[in-house]
Amino acid sequence: MVLRTSYNLRLPPFSGRTSRVLATLIKSRRLPQALLFAGIDGIGKSVTADLFARAVNCNNSPAPQPDATTIENWGCGKCQTCRTIASGNHPDILTVEPQKDQIRIDTIRSLIAYLGFTPYSARHRFVLIRSAEKMTPAAGNALLKILEEPPSQTHFLLTAAKVPDLLPTVQSRCQIIRFQPWPDNVIVSHLIEQYALDKPTAETTVKLAAGSQIKATDLAQRNWVTNQSWAIEALENIEQSPVRLQLVLAERLAHKKNDLETLLNWHKTVILDKIKTHSATILTSEASNQSRLTAKQLIYRYEIVEDSLLFLSTNVNKRMVLEKMLMSLAVNSAL
Repeated sequence: MVLRTSYNLRLPPFSGRTSRVLATLIKSRRLPQALLFAGIDGIGKSVTADLFARAVNCNNSPAPQPDATTIENWGCGKCQTCRTIASGNHPDILTVEPQKDQIRIDTIRSLIAYLGFTPYSARHRFVLIRSAEKMTPAAGNALLKILEEPPSQTHFLLTAAKVPDLLPTVQSRCQIIRFQPWPDNVIVSHLIEQYALDKPTAETTVKLAAGSQIKATDLAQRNWVTNQSWAIEALENIEQSPVRLQLVLAERLAHKKNDLETLLNWHKTVILDKIKTHSATILTSEASNQSRLTAKQLIYRYEIVEDSLLFLSTNVNKRMVLEKMLMSLAVNSAL
């Protein structure tokens, strides 16, 4: 249940309201029983939750001012409490995260049983529930009961990328703090500085990450844009490939477990940009055959990829879905 925590990630530049709300809560020590940090994955929600718990329990650090725009220094980081929380070993800072993409009722029941004991040493005990929208309905209902009558000095910090998937009754028990995606120019500058990417590659990486600094960093570390150029080019020119090569491409793509969604979302972005501009894309400086497609063909192409992504998110034969997608794209381009 307890996870080791790292504070080496850069944190997002908060909006003024988010910063003021969090700083004011820490300074007042009047903490809600439950906070829900909402926003897309990879923008610092979990890191912020960890540091929030550290700041509230720090023995030395003065409370942050309401106009603070960063939280890296919330908590001194040197006292015994800060060090223990940072190591992931504090008995009063508990973390729950999905297992096999779900948080099940047994996990919540174990949590509730643990919370029946008196806090060990922290002034405020925290339960961090990551990706809370992945709780099963039974788990959500079990959590609701303890949210309604939480143990003394116990607070819940939930994070969620898809708030509508969280039970409305759980949402109603939380004060929602909304996190905004990173500005593109901030991430571009970070990637150029930290990973020596050229500007076009950094811009393409940022477009793929869609505001997620963590995803952008992962793609930059793996030199994703350069390494996947063969697949990008193959998709762009699929109408020129005979059926035999389309089948080979489908098989190769089917083995790209971690990159397939990113690759197809990239292709959707290319098509969408072509629909908007009917010209060269934002993500590539070279014109492709797609630019000569009609708007109707581009829209149909977009729908083919989008439908394929939906199928691929379920338990299906990925190679067969990709074969159908590639053949449909080629036929559509030839019409």
